[in-house]
Amino acid sequence: MICLGPMSNPDPTSIINLETGRIPLKASNMTLDWSLAFRSWPNIIPGWRNWFRRVAGSHWATWEQYDISQCLNLSLSEMVRNEPILISASFFWSDAINAFLFGHGPMTPTLLYVTMLTGLNITAPDRSFDFLDKASFKIETRTIGGWKGYITNNMRTGSVSFREHTTFLNMWLEKFIFCGKTAGPTNNTLKMAETLASGNPVPLGKHLLGSVYHMLHQVSAKLRAGQPISNLGGPWWLIQLWLNMYMHKTMGIKLSEMSFPSEEFGEEEDPIICHCTSFGEEAIMIANDPNVFGKTDFFKYFYNGFTENFTIWFAYHDDNKEYKNPFKFNLDS
Repeated sequence: MICLGPMSNPDPTSIINLETGRIPLKASNMTLDWSLAFRSWPNIIPGWRNWFRRVAGSHWATWEQYDISQCLNLSLSEMVRNEPILISASFFWSDAINAFLFGHGPMTPTLLYVTMLTGLNITAPDRSFDFLDKASFKIETRTIGGWKGYITNNMRTGSVSFREHTTFLNMWLEKFIFCGKTAGPTNNTLKMAETLASGNPVPLGKHLLGSVYHMLHQVSAKLRAGQPISNLGGPWWLIQLWLNMYMHKTMGIKLSEMSFPSEEFGEEEDPIICHCTSFGEEAIMIANDPNVFGKTDFFKYFYNGFTENFTIWFAYHDDNKEYKNPFKFNLDS
């Protein structure tokens, strides 16, 4: 083992024990108000599917090249929010070691999980400071009628221009990826959208995981302070996908039975369902009935730890080669 800098005992048991004593579970009020916490959830907006199909017709190959096609496809599904699992898990988060301290041991989403669930790039050079610059143009975001008005204002006919492609990606980033707490159109991700539209790779997977950790840190701080969980924004959806991959056996769900809405139909047409092409598509289609598995049920599983029958040590086995995505990643390579 080679260590750069001072190192103490490599056994993490002691720090895990210390951190277990300060997670929100130990100090927070379990009856806090969560009614506004998920206001920025990435629900489907009328017009999005048709806009997606229009822009994809011109730029799908580019999206594949820069590792955003698989995650863009996920935005076509109506992901059912599972509040019980998200609320229950939040009480076990340690913002010191960025992990959930469940009864069976620490667990945390990593860049590997981001790649397997979304296919987003995690290897491109990260020039975050570039996104502090202003984009080459601004878009109207106020008094336009929210996201539905945003689509009406920016979706065009004819060939897809650079500006339209940028505004499309801006909505995807703000609404479906980072889920800004304004719950409406902004220019916050416009520079990043312009960078992607210009053909420059962005390690979106790193930014997404960082956003997850930042959001959970804010939630943890509020829980320990006994404050209601307001709308902080952030990618709750990724935590749900990650938890679904480890909890689907507990919920009695078979991933092989999941199906995903195809991109081949418009909003005015009958839906077309197809086989899932990735773990992310399977995980996003899992819908929990809170009357069957509520907060108390999930809390007990997290507190006591997973039983042997329902423990999944690694959720991304594809022995039968059923999934074509993420097509640039192979665990065997």
